[in-house]
Amino acid sequence: MSRNDATPTKMATAFVSVALGFTWVYWLLMYLSRKRSLPFSMDGSIPGTILAGILRDFGPAVAAVSVFAFYQGLGGLKQLWLTVARWRVSYWLYLLALLGPLGGACLVALIGVLTGSMSRNPKPISPVHFIPLFFFMAVVDGPLGEEVGWRGLLLPQLLRRIGPVAASIVVGSIWWIWHVPLYLADGKISKTSEWIEFLIDTLALSVIFTWFFLRSGSSTLLTIVLHATANFSIFLILRNIWHKDGNSMIPNYAHELIIVSVAVAAANSLRRFGSPVYVSLSKRRGL
Repeated sequence: MSRNDATPTKMATAFVSVALGFTWVYWLLMYLSRKRSLPFSMDGSIPGTILAGILRDFGPAVAAVSVFAFYQGLGGLKQLWLTVARWRVSYWLYLLALLGPLGGACLVALIGVLTGSMSRNPKPISPVHFIPLFFFMAVVDGPLGEEVGWRGLLLPQLLRRIGPVAASIVVGSIWWIWHVPLYLADGKISKTSEWIEFLIDTLALSVIFTWFFLRSGSSTLLTIVLHATANFSIFLILRNIWHKDGNSMIPNYAHELIIVSVAVAAANSLRRFGSPVYVSLSKRRGL
């Protein structure tokens, strides 16, 4: 079998292997850097910044481009670009992708304030920084570097074999596993309860992102916007304008309840989209 005849399973497996491999290489380099076993530091040096960008910030995107190039050449890269550049989707999907996460974060903040578990930050960032910060976070905080891989390659390949809800669970699980060595290296999560909470988040968000992906006719660009808004909403509303008081878990529980509720609604809607529907869409759009 030639490389151009690669099955969706082979494409997905190759992508996951490369993407996960990048994260563990990043963890190893961070470990060696802190042991002073590297000729450069991973924190702040030019080589360290470049490696971190490739292995951590843009690992899934680099993996997706590499796998498409290896198996399908320029034709595969064109297919990937078509999904990333597909901006002509219904305006209400853009509004939902922008306002949905903001509304959810505001609701969590409201619950936190009413229960006395959150309070207003006396020195939030200036509104003039909102838009530049949004685009900065979209580029370097995961949306662009991750979505090109998760929704640009992995999800479409899985949809050719299994239904959208099952595919979402697989993508969400791998998405969570991909974060584990990164968060271990950066010291972001330490408690078991936080890992469980993060797993629930990634699984629920994966279902929601699949809903947007299919409703938009396979626009990876829309999922990049959604991912960016979700990250920005949490940072702006729940960590900058308001913040938790003490160790109260009420805001966390409220956040989980909202995301899971939306994911359940999205899963019910996704049952209308079977693999044959996606295959027919992909053939018509050249994916």
